[in-house]
Amino acid sequence: MAQLESLIGSQISLLSQKDIRYEGTLDNINTENATITLKNVKCHGTEGRGSTHVPPSSRVYDCIEFSGNDIKDLHVDDGSTKKAQPAAAAT
Repeated sequence: MAQLESLIGSQISLLSQKDIRYEGTLDNINTENATITLKNVKCHGTEGRGSTHVPPSSRVYDCIEFSGNDIKDLHVDDGSTKKAQPAAAAT
């Protein structure tokens, strides 16, 4: 359990069973109820996955609780992904 608690505050990318992607900050893991809670959640829609199109939303949700049964995939952003640096301007 302590290892799971160390993930609290991590950035999470979650894919629901309906192929909708959400990103947010891990706020709670409830192993007894098999739920996780994300805060400051953005919905990116289906992004071309599946047969039903769900558009992205510009709304940021304060908090969303997900049942383990509703989660298809989950990734923790461990900070190891480096963003491309812009090329230096010629002088």
